[in-house]
Amino acid sequence: MKSLMEKPKGRIVLLESPNPMDLLQGRTEIQTLAAACRLIGYEAVSFSIRSRREFIETCQYLSTIETNHDSTNAKDVPLFVHISSHGNDEGLAFGKDSVNWEELSKDIEPLCNLDDYPAGFILSISACGAGEQKVTRGLSAAFKKRKSLRPPHYLVVTDGEYVLWDAATVAWVALYHHVGKVGIKDKVKIQKAIGAIKTVADMSLLYFRWDQKQKKYLRFQAK
Repeated sequence: MKSLMEKPKGRIVLLESPNPMDLLQGRTEIQTLAAACRLIGYEAVSFSIRSRREFIETCQYLSTIETNHDSTNAKDVPLFVHISSHGNDEGLAFGKDSVNWEELSKDIEPLCNLDDYPAGFILSISACGAGEQKVTRGLSAAFKKRKSLRPPHYLVVTDGEYVLWDAATVAWVALYHHVGKVGIKDKVKIQKAIGAIKTVADMSLLYFRWDQKQKKYLRFQAK
């Protein structure tokens, strides 16, 4: 007989791909983010990604998540998948592998088939150049071909050619704390949070929201 645990405010999986020097010199988001998210009531787990193969395998593994193993019975809590890596306007780097945006959108497709996790997921990308992402274009095209796919409710990315690890960490903690309080259904509250974060963290986040009626992503940027 399972005993129910307290319902989490959120669930987050952190996928980080720093280079070896980053690890040696402590330039990572993953430890601070995981600890902060647990403090504000999230369930959190992290993976270190060293290659594109590992990234693909991890996405495939995460796609097997099942609510019948959930001791909190929190079927309405969406899953955040947070990617932190080096990048530029052409894509992301996982170890020595450079993955362009089109390839990345294909690699995360298993997460668009969370058949046993009805709350779906939100994708976050923390990397230099992520504001130029083309993932939303790739996912929209994939949805037109395969109506069974469930694209992420939101894609949230850091905006700017260069992203500082400390500023990014502050911004993400603030966002996840806010979402843990208000949820993801009210787009206006999410927009207000992103606007406030620009002031507090001295950096910008962009969000792209999946519109079920228009069958495409709509972009928002704080002024």
